Parts: sequence; C-alpha cells; structure tokens
Amino acid sequence: MAQGFDPDYTIADGGSGLRAGQKAAMPETPCHGDIFHIQQQFEQVANGLARQAQGATTHRIKLEQRIMIAKLTNSMTQKLTIQQVKANRREAGLVARAQDVKIRRGSTFKIPG
Repeated sequence: MAQGFDPDYTIADGGSGLRAGQKAAMPETPCHGDIFHIQQQFEQVANGLARQAQGATTHRIKLEQRIMIAKLTNSMTQKLTIQQVKANRREAGLVARAQDVKIRRGSTFKIPG
C-alpha cells in the first residue's frame, strides 16, 4: 500500500483466510467472489450431459441396427418398436439438455451421429 497499491476491489474465492487477510489489510476495499469453481462444476455437468447424450445416440443406432435385421428376417416385434420409441425420446431429451447447457457455458454441442 505504501507503494501505491490501492485497488477499487479485490476478487477471492470462498477461502476464509484470504478474505480475512484482505479485510485486515484493506478493510474499506470490497472483495468480490470469483466464479472459477462454479464454472468448473458447471463444466463437469455439461460434459456429463454430453456423454449421456452420446450414449443415448449410440444406443439408438444399435437398436436401429437390430430392428433392420429383425425386419429382414421377418422377426420384428412390438417390443423392439416400443424400445425404439423410448430410445428416440431419451436421445432427443438428452441432446436438447446437453445443447442448452453447452450454449449457456459459451460453446456449441455437436449432435452426434
């Protein structure tokens, strides 16, 4: 401070030691919270959703392959049709959620497949 250090504010994480030291040294200077840890957690959520969406797409593709084989062998069943409807819905929901989260964090999610 004797050398001219006089910030308008400081930025710190939630650590009590850093904040206590800043308050002791510069009691009139406001200390804003950082967003690094929140961004890091958000990134983990976004990546997890992207992995789930990719898994749903892989599942749907494999199911479509099974259905094509079943149609060729005239063994198509109602069970496969129901599974296909559920797989399509699950994939659509997960891809939409993953896209929403990726857009909010500032990047784009490429639809797999």
